[in-house]
Amino acid sequence: MVVMVVVGVLVAVGVVAMAATTDPRATPLLPLPVALLVITAMYMLAEAVMLNFETGRHGVGVTISDLPLVLGVFLLPPPLLLAACVAGTLATRSIRTTPPIKTLFNLSVVTAEIGVAGLLFQVLPTQIDNPSDASWWWTPFVIVLLTDLIGLLATMIAMRHLDSDMSGQESVEVVLTLVISGAFSAALAIICLQVLAISRTGIMLLVVVTVVLTLIYRSYAAMLRRHANLGQLMASTQELSQAHTRGDLAEALVAEAKLLVRASKVALQRGEHPDLDDVLGERESALLERQTAEKRDRQWLAANQYADAIILRVGPPRSRIGYLVMTDRLGDSGSFTDEDLQRATTLARHAEALWANSLLAQRIEHDATHDSLTGLVNRQRLIYTLTHRLKTTVVAGDQAVTDTCDAAVLVLDLTRFGLINESLGYPAGDQLLMVVSERLRMLSPASAQVARLGGDEFAVLLPGCPNDEVTRFAERIRETLREPVNLGGTRVEVACAVGTSLIPHDGSDAETLMRRADVAMYASKRTGRITRYHQSLDTASVDRLEILGDMRRSLDEGAIRPWFQPKIDLRTGNVIGFEALARWEHPTRGMVYPDEFIALAEQGGLSQPLTSAMLTAALAECSRWAPDLSVAVNVPARQLEDTDFAALVSRALAEAGVRSNRLTLEITEGSAVPGHLEALRSLNDLREVGVRISVDDFGTGYSALGYLHRLPVDEVKIDKSFVMPMRTQREAAAIVSTIIDLSGQLQLQTVAEGVEERAVADQLVRMGCTMAQGFMVSRPMPAHQVRPWLDGYAQRLLEPPPRIPHQLRPGSSQE
Repeated sequence: MVVMVVVGVLVAVGVVAMAATTDPRATPLLPLPVALLVITAMYMLAEAVMLNFETGRHGVGVTISDLPLVLGVFLLPPPLLLAACVAGTLATRSIRTTPPIKTLFNLSVVTAEIGVAGLLFQVLPTQIDNPSDASWWWTPFVIVLLTDLIGLLATMIAMRHLDSDMSGQESVEVVLTLVISGAFSAALAIICLQVLAISRTGIMLLVVVTVVLTLIYRSYAAMLRRHANLGQLMASTQELSQAHTRGDLAEALVAEAKLLVRASKVALQRGEHPDLDDVLGERESALLERQTAEKRDRQWLAANQYADAIILRVGPPRSRIGYLVMTDRLGDSGSFTDEDLQRATTLARHAEALWANSLLAQRIEHDATHDSLTGLVNRQRLIYTLTHRLKTTVVAGDQAVTDTCDAAVLVLDLTRFGLINESLGYPAGDQLLMVVSERLRMLSPASAQVARLGGDEFAVLLPGCPNDEVTRFAERIRETLREPVNLGGTRVEVACAVGTSLIPHDGSDAETLMRRADVAMYASKRTGRITRYHQSLDTASVDRLEILGDMRRSLDEGAIRPWFQPKIDLRTGNVIGFEALARWEHPTRGMVYPDEFIALAEQGGLSQPLTSAMLTAALAECSRWAPDLSVAVNVPARQLEDTDFAALVSRALAEAGVRSNRLTLEITEGSAVPGHLEALRSLNDLREVGVRISVDDFGTGYSALGYLHRLPVDEVKIDKSFVMPMRTQREAAAIVSTIIDLSGQLQLQTVAEGVEERAVADQLVRMGCTMAQGFMVSRPMPAHQVRPWLDGYAQRLLEPPPRIPHQLRPGSSQE
């Protein structure tokens, strides 16, 4: 209603003004038909190059219609000028879709402007007969100023009541454009009138100038539009970046897309949408114009009651974010355009990049704080959580130890995990780690944090509970992990050592608590019991570090030497060779036996230097023996992973001048499993060198008898745990007999370890065993005693010496 009132007022003003105006032209510059045609054409051109300022649901159009208005006032009576204006405007707007109410409003504004311009022409100087007379030049400027003011005020009133009020910046842009275009039109009108006053043939020049200026103005308008669009796009991308920081990127994308392409509705539709996929087909984006020729597009628009639309896929195919759908373009400038599609696509791709960066940052953070195999948090994340918890915990310095802790750190280590890796291969080891991690997850309360520290070490940060509950929880861990695991057809039982430290009793910082739980875990490995940290454990831990340092120095100084235990042929009693066993004569600790330093050497990275030292020393001694005597050296499984080990053995043989068939390398049963490809390659390389391969302690590992025919080995050593109880345990005798029979069928020699009695030796001979080693023959001896022992050896199997009490501490090993 308000708009119609404004229309009525404008029409009334125009009609009254025209009624009060007589034809003021003193001298017609052009014939009326020609003038009418020229002015009509100029109005058509003016409408064609309209510069649109879009705001709210509507838009403001700025044209160069001031030029035909001023010229028309000088060339035509107001009624004819109005007719020319209406004809030119309607002709152009019939091509461009414009709402009827807006066309009616614009014509009412033109009516008022022409009426007022006619009155001004009548009262202001307009004599242009004398080309040198410039007194009338200010008249066109006044006409343009007042008529533009009328049009601007009417437009502001209408827009306010249509909820399309312009912002302050938009108002300034419109007014500034009106002033510039109006002043330019007035100046150009003066030039045209001066030309016509001189000669009517100047009409041709007038047409050329008008066309050229129209094209220039059109280019200028397009440049302004592109500049405005680019500015809006930059502002929108900046807003998306800020929204990404705030965490509301999706909402900002919808809002900025709506503003950028002036869409009535915008939605980011997540998930699967077959209807949108049908419309897009293979395209990543689609522009559905109001007059689209695509049947599929028209059907989709009609089904959803949309006039036009832009549809974009957002995100790559494998991580699709959704579909950005923009519909029903606002304003009067027509449907969505290719430029709208391009801007929307640019905006969407910027959002995609922000999402991708966010996902990448999350992935990097997750990878940095989690174990890649099990998905558990790693040591770094556990330390962070523990540190954060300590900030909320009051650590009592000298307070009495209570029965309740604020939290507990449990560190556990899987026993014999290395053997499982060696026996069944690393894939089986990885499978076991995943089973263990899943069992720990299920067993731990929701408030606990389970971590993999590396290798076969895990940790649990347990929330506050009674101290004895920590121990019970650790027992449940051991019981749960002890349940058999099927690894490629092999059932494996997993044992673990568990050490604990409590908050606040055992430390005030995360690193200290972790270290003390680790110290307790190593104590648990030695004792076989769950161990809580106490100060005396630190002394033992320091002691182990001192032993490791002493071992490194002793290897450099040659203080760790081989002792030799003979092997005999049970059928003849002849000595056939010796096994080299490492012995360490420590300057302060005395004799240190292998069970005290072999495992420590593996943990401290000294296993390979120790093996190399034993090999070199054993071959040096072997070179001094009779040429029919051999020497056997133990090789840890990790040494077989070294691709250069065969070359190392070959060099050691050459340096010692010993034939390769005099050297036997004893490997653990687990390292000879066919699934361990690196070890198998090393064994084959060693066979090519010519050394003999023996499987040590056979029957105690994870392998099976059926593997033997697939392995490059020459000898099987039956573990003493089966040999020693043969006389009293039928099961042990049956196992020994089975191993001997299978070895014979595979043409492998057998060596029985731990033979201490003549009766056991006789039983082995009857079973078909060919060689033996043990106290019945001799204890291990230092190198300088080997030759005297050989000289004094004379068929001692016929009259075995009385049993000598075991000299080693309980549970220790001679080997």
